[in-house]
Amino acid sequence: HRLVADFVRTWAVHDEPVPERVVAAAGRTLSGLRRGVPELPDVLGPTSDDAIRRVSLLNGGAAAAYSGRNGHAQRWVRAASAVVPDHPASDVYAVALEALLDAWQGRLRAAHEQGARAMAMASQSGLATHPEALLAQLALATVAREHDRLDEAAGFLEGAVVLLERGAPCALLGVHAAETALVALAAGEADTGLDALQGHRSRGAAPPPGVAARLCAAEATVLAATGDLTGA
Repeated sequence: HRLVADFVRTWAVHDEPVPERVVAAAGRTLSGLRRGVPELPDVLGPTSDDAIRRVSLLNGGAAAAYSGRNGHAQRWVRAASAVVPDHPASDVYAVALEALLDAWQGRLRAAHEQGARAMAMASQSGLATHPEALLAQLALATVAREHDRLDEAAGFLEGAVVLLERGAPCALLGVHAAETALVALAAGEADTGLDALQGHRSRGAAPPPGVAARLCAAEATVLAATGDLTGA
């Protein structure tokens, strides 16, 4: 029961302002599985050994990314991809999270391929409006912006915000706000970008460190473009 409680705890990854707590819970879960458990309690269905291992790795990887440790996150996501797929939602999650990590680390071709694949998988599985698809949309928005396809980037962001407003996980709202600001700046609308950042700040959410850094970097970039070098 303790192992499954830690597993369930990892699902707070997108709402947790201190992502190391999720990393720790995922680590305890994986350690427990390695030691062996005679019989896992059935909690909402997905509590087989492989299901717990895979999703714990994915949630731990996302938490590491939100901490700003992208290399650590990539290793966990790749380990998750080596576990036999068992559920369409975790399949989409694995590919979409890898796409976002690729986009954040400048591997744009890989990010585009993985993001498009995740969106196709989500559509085929009836998961196009599932939260896991958000990661792919944000990855594809970043790729489109970097390639100066600003209308395409804005389209991905508009699709993502509909899902974000339903559940409002603080980490992804911050990622969305930072990307929205950079797209607006690329379109020559720096003030709109600053409004997006201010709107996110007014929510009072406490983003995790890696997301807070992305927000600060986006704001510095937009302020510099407006000539506010002191603010930048």
